[in-house]
Amino acid sequence: MTEAQSESQAETQAEVPSVPAETAPKYISAKVPEAAGESASWSFSLFTWILFALMAVVAITCLVFVTVLGVKALDQPKSAPSGTLLYATTFDGNADEWYQVDGQMTSLVKDGALHLTVDAANNGVYSPLSYEFVDFDARINAQRLNAVDEYNEIGLLFRYRDNANYYMLAIRGDGAYSVERHKDGQIEVLSQYHASPAVLPGLNVVNQLEVVAQRDHFKFLVNGQPLLLCPSGPGTQKSTWNGDQCLSNNGQTATELVDNTFNSGKVGPGVRVSDPGLDVAFDNVLIYAP
Repeated sequence: MTEAQSESQAETQAEVPSVPAETAPKYISAKVPEAAGESASWSFSLFTWILFALMAVVAITCLVFVTVLGVKALDQPKSAPSGTLLYATTFDGNADEWYQVDGQMTSLVKDGALHLTVDAANNGVYSPLSYEFVDFDARINAQRLNAVDEYNEIGLLFRYRDNANYYMLAIRGDGAYSVERHKDGQIEVLSQYHASPAVLPGLNVVNQLEVVAQRDHFKFLVNGQPLLLCPSGPGTQKSTWNGDQCLSNNGQTATELVDNTFNSGKVGPGVRVSDPGLDVAFDNVLIYAP
């Protein structure tokens, strides 16, 4: 650069006017007040704690619910593989598992059998086992030792809840059988009495009663022979046999009954008479998983 150019540049720089300080643009920086900033921070913290508290309440509620379900599951009767022996007795040992009573209607374990006796007219007695079952194949041997009433009834109670709520497979002294349901003390005949060669009449003969229950389906056998049933229905029509013909259930017989009134309960023998004087010995109880 020449001296002349230096002088010219200096003059040019000298000619640039300066901007007064009071006319220069001013830039204002925004600042959040400290108090406001502290308030926003506290609100967020409170919301977070409330959220944590709600989550904890939900978690505890779920834990309690799962615990209750677990306790209920443990309290329910257990299922087992088909054919598993769930219970067996010949009444030669401890009899505390069976309901026993003494009097005109007696249920006592003696001489290696469970004896049910009735010495009162139009009465009966039963002896349920203390354990409950859901699905089962229950069998029991019954032998009449004394009977005045030809139409005396021997029964196998099942899904027994109390003395007013249960099912019963019954056989009579004349060789007939029936199935009934007791609900709140009211008797509903699910299959009317019908004669069968499978049921052995008379004294000192053994009849094995068997009930197979799977959910709401039931099958019935006497001495290993399946029993033919005449279900009630349709609607309010009662179970009705006419000889070997079923008049109810649209004229159709069945090999099983379907009823969902009771889904679990106890099992045990029972007897009923019109005329007093009945002694039945029950023995060889076997209960399998169906």
